[in-house]
Amino acid sequence: MTLFEKLQEKIIAWRLQNYYSLEFPQIKEILNFNKHQDNQFNFLRKPQFEAIETYLYLRFILKTPQTIELYKILFENDKMALFKTLGISHVNEDVIDDVDLDKILQKIKTDLEFVKKHKYQTLHEALNLDYASYILALAMGTGKTILIGSIIAIEFAIAIDFDEQEKPTDFKLMQNALI
Repeated sequence: MTLFEKLQEKIIAWRLQNYYSLEFPQIKEILNFNKHQDNQFNFLRKPQFEAIETYLYLRFILKTPQTIELYKILFENDKMALFKTLGISHVNEDVIDDVDLDKILQKIKTDLEFVKKHKYQTLHEALNLDYASYILALAMGTGKTILIGSIIAIEFAIAIDFDEQEKPTDFKLMQNALI
């Protein structure tokens, strides 16, 4: 199963829970505002809406994990699939349960000779980023500009909805934007 399929599976389950979020109950109201009873949409089209669902799930439910942490979360119960999805191919399948993934990731992060030998450059780069790096792609003509504007508006709406005393202290909310 791919990262996309795993993520989609989690988002569908979250949708069936009516976008439950203890810390950010505004998400439910925002997402449900765009849907009619017959699963038609008020403003956004289906691909745009699903992109926003994905963004909100990653941002507010999973708390914007770094890329590698996202893989670990989504493949927590399937170590073999995790190794395969990350492209870690030098480990023998017979001993994969005995392998310490964090040690291998640390080696990929720091040992350039090892990285070059096993062609782990992409994974090396992802491990060395100080921020989460996701690429959410939509085809040309699907309304990405409206989508980005909607995401910015949602971020501001959620940030504004909290009183200063209620704002989560362990989570940064958008306070300004330059467009």
